[in-house]
Amino acid sequence: MSNDSSLHMQSAAQAAPLAWLRGDAPGALPADPGLRSWLEDAGSLTMRLRAACGSGFRLELLGETLEAAPPDAGELLELSADFRVRRVRMFCGDRLCVCAATLIPPSTLAGEPWLGALGDRPLGDALLERGGIRRSPFTYARAPADHALFAIALQGADIRPAQVWARRSAFSLDSGPILVYEIFLPDLTRCGSP
Repeated sequence: MSNDSSLHMQSAAQAAPLAWLRGDAPGALPADPGLRSWLEDAGSLTMRLRAACGSGFRLELLGETLEAAPPDAGELLELSADFRVRRVRMFCGDRLCVCAATLIPPSTLAGEPWLGALGDRPLGDALLERGGIRRSPFTYARAPADHALFAIALQGADIRPAQVWARRSAFSLDSGPILVYEIFLPDLTRCGSP
């Protein structure tokens, strides 16, 4: 989808706040070691998916909208205006594995206009090219799959989990922060297998 796509979704600001936990908190991470390794990996998620999926890796841009930030974003960002929200899905072959929502404050976008021109290029690739960007520690949550941050990403998908594992982190760029929410779906642990 292009930036001009008209996405009809509940505003992320209307979503119930999620209970974000640090990685060392009880229940913050799944018991499944395969899924847990993906959630805890601080390296490039895009690079790891490409390595696991080879030519089967695919990123789909769902769209970009202006939205109020969800209430829990105030822990990592200053909540002053509508944010540009970019939503993508990542596949390994036909398997939907990861969905992400990136919140970009207006001041960060003004100083980093390349963020508004990513199209279907992975954010991780663009961040790696720039170097020197700091990332906050991850926080984790068990989220309902119909949560407003993620529901659009699962529309039309064959899977309907009741809950998904999510993580979030902030990246510090020269012009300001961006906040990235990622959900990890069950098929992720099958990446690289036939």
